[in-house]
Amino acid sequence: MPDSVKTFVGIWVVLIIIGIGGVMLEGGRADAGEVAILIVGHAINGTLVAFCAHRRRWARTVLAILVALGAAMMLFTLPDQFAYSTGWALAAVAVNAAAVVATGLLFTRSASDWFAERPLVQRTPEERARSRRSGAIAGLVVAAVAVVGGAYWLWGAALTDWEPIRQTCLETGVADDRTLDRRVEACDRIIASDWFVGRDLAAVHMARAATLQTYDPPRSATADYQAATAADPDNLSAWRLLGEAQLASDYGRFSAVNAFRQALRLDPDNPELHGLYGHALVLTEHYDEAEDELQIAVAARPAESALLALLSEAQYWQEELEAAVASANAALADPDIASETMRAALVFRSESLLRLHRYDAAIASAADLEEHFPREVGGPVVRILAHCATGDADRAMQGIAEATTHPQLRPGDWRAALVDWGYVTPAEVSDTNGQVLEPPLTDVLRRWVDDGCPQPMFDLP
Repeated sequence: MPDSVKTFVGIWVVLIIIGIGGVMLEGGRADAGEVAILIVGHAINGTLVAFCAHRRRWARTVLAILVALGAAMMLFTLPDQFAYSTGWALAAVAVNAAAVVATGLLFTRSASDWFAERPLVQRTPEERARSRRSGAIAGLVVAAVAVVGGAYWLWGAALTDWEPIRQTCLETGVADDRTLDRRVEACDRIIASDWFVGRDLAAVHMARAATLQTYDPPRSATADYQAATAADPDNLSAWRLLGEAQLASDYGRFSAVNAFRQALRLDPDNPELHGLYGHALVLTEHYDEAEDELQIAVAARPAESALLALLSEAQYWQEELEAAVASANAALADPDIASETMRAALVFRSESLLRLHRYDAAIASAADLEEHFPREVGGPVVRILAHCATGDADRAMQGIAEATTHPQLRPGDWRAALVDWGYVTPAEVSDTNGQVLEPPLTDVLRRWVDDGCPQPMFDLP
């Protein structure tokens, strides 16, 4: 086999890999018969070229066969390609066009004795005429490929009946994973086709998100909500669900603020949206704005403990301590209060009472917090500081000793806190990893209690 033919065969193998890769990269959705036809077609092309390259008189015949095979393969596979993805279908057109053109050029070089024997400028008039005819054939091939590709771009996807695919995508309800996978696959086909835009595309993304949330455990749907808002910026449900998904993420809180702001742009009188927006603002520490939003939500639903607990938190950080206590008490009056909501309400009520110097009430509230949430550090801290403020040093020291059983109030944690507060220097108290209070830390803590427990967190007398 001539070296030029070997070169061609090597390039042809690359084209085979590209063609097969394009089909397989669809995600395994291509029919096995299509892949087989693609492989066999390229193999036939390569075999014909390798066999006929040294017979120049067969050049036009071989080239015609290659063009016919390439066109047949494209016509057979492109409808399904376009039905799944316009982009991949156009890529297939480009790959086949490149294969046909490369075949023509490399085959002509491989089959031409004169190409290796004399310079290009020494061609005879007959050779020049043949070259022009070959160029015209190549041009017609490229033009035909462009026309076929353009025609499929314009009406190829219309060959697919999208309605049953759309209905599969829009199915709802709990199902087994295989059924859920089928729904997601249907949505993926619609999204990848590039033939759906605006509200239709947003509806598909919303349906896909709903399906992802139906899995056990649920899968992240944030990307679909974002795509839905991009496709239809006036989709209220998409903005709200996007905000809720981002609110549940530790790293999405700031994005949730924008999502709920967009939702309120579309429905400014919705108290539930004001509550969600207020929640996001609390998490991002915009307490002044959060309080305004939560007041609107609470006015519409005055008995909702979750809103009241958030309002208490916002009021606490706004130094509105009496209001924070009142909001927390209203939240705790709910007999069906959720555990996390109760914890937050007790924390901010206890700390607000301490900062208001209502020490007996603060101790009672801290006792409630310790009873329901024994691992919450706020309970013992508030109780110890309240005893300090009332001058009951013995009970404060007893509280410190009892608190060392708490995982966040071990002797080493007390030492670190005293150093952070500036009460002692690290050299004054040696580091400790023990579980029991011992001198010199005990002596330092006793001195700290006798001094009224000075620290920057709460203003004690």
